[in-house]
Amino acid sequence: MVIKNIKKASVIAFITIMIMIIGLLAVYENVSDSIDGTCAPMPVKVGYTADAQTNTIEYVPPAPPPREYLGQFNISYYTTGDAGVGTTTASGKTVAPGMIAMSSAYPIGTKVEINGTVYTVEDRGGAIQGNHIDIFVPTNAEAIARGRHMSDVYRINE
Repeated sequence: MVIKNIKKASVIAFITIMIMIIGLLAVYENVSDSIDGTCAPMPVKVGYTADAQTNTIEYVPPAPPPREYLGQFNISYYTTGDAGVGTTTASGKTVAPGMIAMSSAYPIGTKVEINGTVYTVEDRGGAIQGNHIDIFVPTNAEAIARGRHMSDVYRINE
């Protein structure tokens, strides 16, 4: 019985040593395959980059979505208190901040950036023609305070 246990222990030890040797050979092969004798960089999570020279991992924010310059637009503001304005947009949604009215040249759901803020086309308007955008705001006082102005407008291509 003792001899069987010794043989069994010897076999287990031999297998363990072989696994360790194979592992060391794999590491040696990785080191010897690289030009400067270092291991290949480890894969890194999306949004991060690894620098083998400094041995650091750095977060890289995702690139902003591509955008297309549409030109200078006349920007005005509207609210549900304005004559002829209901609470339901042309898209069928209830009006809310972040929604805009643009001409039918821009499909419902189009996203545009105006002065760093992204808006979604959800509405139309009889007076909204050409390079004119009407931005929904909650109150008449805010619409009057913001007035009218010209701004660069970009379409967000997602």
